[in-house]
Amino acid sequence: MAGQIRCHYDVLGIERDADAAIIKKAHRKLALRHHPDKTVSLNEQQREESATEFKLIQAAYECLGDPDERKWYDEHRDMILRGGMHGSDGADGESSFLYDVTPYHFSGCYDSYDDNNPDSFYSVYAECFECIYNGEKDGFISEGNIDLNDMFNAHLSEVSFGNSKSKWEDVSAFYRSWEAFSSCLSFAWVDIYHLNDIREAPSRRIRRLMEDDNRKKRKAAKKERVEEICALVTFVKKRDPR
Repeated sequence: MAGQIRCHYDVLGIERDADAAIIKKAHRKLALRHHPDKTVSLNEQQREESATEFKLIQAAYECLGDPDERKWYDEHRDMILRGGMHGSDGADGESSFLYDVTPYHFSGCYDSYDDNNPDSFYSVYAECFECIYNGEKDGFISEGNIDLNDMFNAHLSEVSFGNSKSKWEDVSAFYRSWEAFSSCLSFAWVDIYHLNDIREAPSRRIRRLMEDDNRKKRKAAKKERVEEICALVTFVKKRDPR
């Protein structure tokens, strides 16, 4: 992914408890300073650096100026600044089937809207959504399923993120499908009690309680994943110029 990950608050030079008025004032001041119209007298390198800073300023304001996006950012800020948690298979109850989408809630993960740029908005998010789907598919197969037609979110493979030239009906179909995302994974890896633990339970009542605890954990984990993906879809759709 393109771009260095910098904290939105640092970019705007504000504290994390800044209110909406402070955020707006800081954005206006910095945006005016780094706007392309204000840097024409600078040399080429300085103009490029200022243009990069301007993009970061705009991205920071887009996020912090939206209460819902700011809330999500605040809750996941540390993970975003670390670049996400790729490769955490088996750590902290995570699974390799859950593609880490945290870094993609950051506008710096793409470089432009140019179809010819491998780090463009369209290339980066097309790959991201493909990886999310492949994780779902691989997890479904790993649980002993054979026919992908039985995978209830298999239809996600039929819609394409596309590029700048995609027809609106295709773009609309993509977002409709992903906005209704639900995971087909079992989330068995979050179980508190393993099969042997349940088998060795001292009574039927204890066994049922253990199974209930596992179901609650799976349900909560699935809910969290669905919310995470739906938040990503909202983030991407808001920045999609098509």
